Amino acid sequence: MTDKTLDLLEEHSPGLKNAVWKIFYPMRDEDPIEISVKPGALSGGVLELEFEGRKVIVREEERVTPARVQGVGAPGAPGTA
Repeated sequence: MTDKTLDLLEEHSPGLKNAVWKIFYPMRDEDPIEISVKPGALSGGVLELEFEGRKVIVREEERVTPARVQGVGAPGAPGTA
């Protein structure tokens, strides 16, 4: 099923399947399949498609800024100059 879902994305928007981070298949058929893609892949929008009678929602993940590491060897950590 994952291959078919990725092919649907590729048909709709070439190259989009390479930006997929995760696919969530709900237990109930009435709930939509949710696909998360990396930031910038959809230009900030949400894409709604239909696949085998089920709704598919494609969303961009939010950009995650890495937390600054505090600990041994980190700048400003105890014992560092």
